[in-house]
Parts: sequence; structure tokens; C-alpha cells
Amino acid sequence: NATNCVNDVSGMSQWRLYFNGSVAYNLTGTGSVNLFDFGGQNSWILSDASANQTINFPINFNDGGARTSWITARNTGSYTFNGNLGTGGNITGLRVANNNAASSVSINTLSGSKTLIIGRDNLDANQANTRVTLTGNSSGGYSGAVFVHAGTLFVNGSTAASSAVSVSAGNGATLAGSGTIGGSVALSGTVSPGGTASTTANLTTGGFTFNGSSAYRIEMNDA
Repeated sequence: NATNCVNDVSGMSQWRLYFNGSVAYNLTGTGSVNLFDFGGQNSWILSDASANQTINFPINFNDGGARTSWITARNTGSYTFNGNLGTGGNITGLRVANNNAASSVSINTLSGSKTLIIGRDNLDANQANTRVTLTGNSSGGYSGAVFVHAGTLFVNGSTAASSAVSVSAGNGATLAGSGTIGGSVALSGTVSPGGTASTTANLTTGGFTFNGSSAYRIEMNDA
């Protein structure tokens, strides 16, 4: 593993962060990084790497144009965002997707009010292999709506009452986890409290609507 330590990232502005190859980076530093659009192109954190990447400082998506920003993992390498992800500027939403079943995305906290879009990538394709976990307490800083179009969203932390969650039908769209969703949930896909297979947990939510195509996943053992 390789560690890249940045002493101070305050005021650092970039268009995109890109990872490739087999080196695992653990990026640390004080301050935060601002991502912006360039020449009409979306701000993007992209990994084609086979190794896992860890980012420990806050990142703010601050595009000037009205467009989505993207977090995409296209290989077996996973992301861990230990710093806050800010949804600011004029972005219309933050899309998070991974193409490979071996990879995943872990997000500590979110802030802002822009929509979080799970499972839909930069090409508008739904990625059923997406696995995104919210681990921290975003109830005080994030008020945006959450849409699960494909794959699984694990809520192991907490979200605000103003942050409603919608889960689409098809493409493996699933809501899981052991945390607290403060807002309402509209389910057309699957709800599966807990983590991976053979685990059980309490997933606490606000008002819950089971639509016609929804499913509640349970596991039963032989008596």
C-alpha cells in the first residue's frame, strides 16, 4: 500500500480525481478539496483501479453549471470517504455507482441539499452491482432526497427527517442497513434490514410506503 500525505489541501480546486492501477492510496491532509466543472464537463471522482482508495479529507462538489456530479468505481477497487462529501454549487445531484460486484463505496457523512442518486452512472446506465454504505451521522448537515435506482444502499449511520428515500423497482434496487433514516421511505424495490447475507439488524425509518412491486427480504433458518 502507498500513502500520499497532503499537508494542507485548503483551497485546492480540481476538475476530477482519477485513480488507476494497483496502488492503494490513503490520502490525508487538512482543509478540503473543491471539485468543479471544466469546459462544460461534470466534476467526477473516478476509479479504474484494482486497489482500494481511502480519502480522509472533505470534498465539495461545486460545479457552476446545472449538472450532476459523479462518483464511479469501474474496477475491483473500492472507495472509502472518511471526510464529508459536500453537495454544493449548482449541481443537480450526486450520482454514485460501481460496475464491479467486488467493489463498493463507503461514505462517512454528506452535507448540502442536492439529490443523492445511487446506482446510476455517468452514462445514465443503471449498475446493479452498486453497493454504497452511509456510515456516519448526516442528520445535521444533509437534507437532500435519496434515490436508489440500482444496487444496494446500506444506511448504517443516520439521515435527517427532511431527507426522503425512494427505492425504484428492478436492477436489484435495495435498501438495507442497521441505521436510522429520519425521513420517509417510498419502496418499489426491496428492503432488507441488516448487512450482507446471514446478518440481521434493525433499520429504523420514518413513514414507510410499500408500493405494488415492493418486497421485504427475510431469512429463515430450519427449526
